[in-house]
Amino acid sequence: STMYYVPTDLSAANTRFKYLLTERTYKVNYFEVPVCLKMRTPAIGPFTYFAQFGVQLGIRGKALAQDAGTLIKTVEKINNRDTSVVSRLIENRPDVDVRSDFNLFRASLNVGAGVEYKLVGPTALMLSFNYLNAFTNLLKNSPEQLKTERLASAQALKTVLKSNAVMINVGIIF
Repeated sequence: STMYYVPTDLSAANTRFKYLLTERTYKVNYFEVPVCLKMRTPAIGPFTYFAQFGVQLGIRGKALAQDAGTLIKTVEKINNRDTSVVSRLIENRPDVDVRSDFNLFRASLNVGAGVEYKLVGPTALMLSFNYLNAFTNLLKNSPEQLKTERLASAQALKTVLKSNAVMINVGIIF
């Protein structure tokens, strides 16, 4: 199957454009807030150990894609008979706005463990490791832009994109 979309920034009379994708790279920003329960041990010498679990909630900010592919331009001439001229141009399209293809919210499980090292008074050095396991699909099930051609019929592309992560946190608590 071939993935394509119709560029909305290109339009002309009697002309149709189709952009066939060979590669797509996403750059998406989510602003996230952890909602976690933190359990700590009593101080063992200068160390305090802790574990935390909860959810990480996020809201989408910017969503851009960088595309590589072929732009196909079809011109239908209206004379005595209909003919079409097809031209192909290999083109990179940076900064394609794909916010409409991404879900506004995301949620993931946040599980972690760490240690605090007491420095002076209430000041402590903190180190933790967290694992984030996504609950939600980042992309809509059928993005508005992307289509696929199978047996000469255009179908919406079915997509799943989940973002799992391992985080290392280093900080000073005061």
